[in-house]
Amino acid sequence: MCLMSKFIHADRAIQHLHKGNARFIAKDFIGAINEYSNVIAIIPFSFLAFYNRGLARTNLHNYEDGILDIRKAIAINPNHIKAYNQLAMLSVKLNNYQEAIHAFSKILTLRPMDANIYNMRGQCKTKLNNFEKAIKDFTKAIEINPSDALAYNKRAECKREINDCQGALEDLTKAISINPEYKEALRNRGSLKFYLFRFNHGFNDWDKASKLGDGAAKILLQKYQ
Repeated sequence: MCLMSKFIHADRAIQHLHKGNARFIAKDFIGAINEYSNVIAIIPFSFLAFYNRGLARTNLHNYEDGILDIRKAIAINPNHIKAYNQLAMLSVKLNNYQEAIHAFSKILTLRPMDANIYNMRGQCKTKLNNFEKAIKDFTKAIEINPSDALAYNKRAECKREINDCQGALEDLTKAISINPEYKEALRNRGSLKFYLFRFNHGFNDWDKASKLGDGAAKILLQKYQ
């Protein structure tokens, strides 16, 4: 292909990319996918075309094809944090927690002080019943952000799974001290107290959670009172 032809092809690809972006912004995701596909037909190694087409497919809830595009984008640019984040989110939606863990781990090599990523990786490890490893992630999140009520609550859930009830109770109490209206933590602490035969204390936590709008806590109150 001569130099002039290469310029013409590149210009056509750029035009399709801009059209795709405009359609994406207008929420015409099918039209955006067609335009990004045109870019890929001209430039088969276009990171932006694969990445944006993956986002468009995700917006149409076509997660299977979306993740294929994101994987191809990462193969082209293996150090793009947003692509790995999208890969992780799609992997979670597809219940592929091992791939999500790999993606979150890659993000942490590029952004090692991100408490939210440690939290999300910990939740994936919890799904795989890797409770000890999940606890380490939640602990790291707390080290980075000592006011992370979510990390305390999730670590408590793991501690209860390994029968560390006292540790779980301490974490839940800490989460609630950070956020007194944390419905899930109140419900979880109520359930743990109920499990430990501290029935009145359990009812009190469920009642607080229920009054904050927690439907699951309301069901527990109706069931056991």
